[in-house]
Amino acid sequence: MELPVTVKEIESLERRDVQFVGFQTVTMNSDKYVCVRQSEDGAEQVLVLDLESGAEILRKPIRADSAVMHPQEELIALKAGRALQVFDIAQKARVKACQISDDISFWRWISPDALGIVTGSAVYHWDVRRQAVPERVFARHRGLDGTQIINYRTSKDMQWCAVLGVSAEHGRISGSIQLHSREKDVSQF
Repeated sequence: MELPVTVKEIESLERRDVQFVGFQTVTMNSDKYVCVRQSEDGAEQVLVLDLESGAEILRKPIRADSAVMHPQEELIALKAGRALQVFDIAQKARVKACQISDDISFWRWISPDALGIVTGSAVYHWDVRRQAVPERVFARHRGLDGTQIINYRTSKDMQWCAVLGVSAEHGRISGSIQLHSREKDVSQF
């Protein structure tokens, strides 16, 4: 009987000298790139792997709390505290930079042009090609306080948004979702 799922290893982070793999150090926004933040001999660095070619497209000493690679292009977004920067790796140029007024809980690319940013009090969208600063989209629901935000998703037309969080409750993992309609400007928790 043939198995319904086959597994094929396409890359080994261990072979690339990546010591620690976790939510805080490794991001993967698509099947094209893996972005790794690590500290080696006290020096921080960012490593970006192209999973299609197996090539290492970036390994540089960069100090950042978080790094997320664009799903299709050689753009990398870096966060250091409340400062955000987007760089074009191929052109070796900064595309955009800004400061956020609140601590960032989670962020990711939500479209070819925009980053979704979840803070302790609100959710922002930042079109890095058109906007100088992120736009506040909606308030984060208080029911997500005390949760670890693990994802943020939007519909293709960006009219529906979902913030996902997890927390420990009575010895079990509990999930919470805030669903927001931009058209009606209303959230459901």
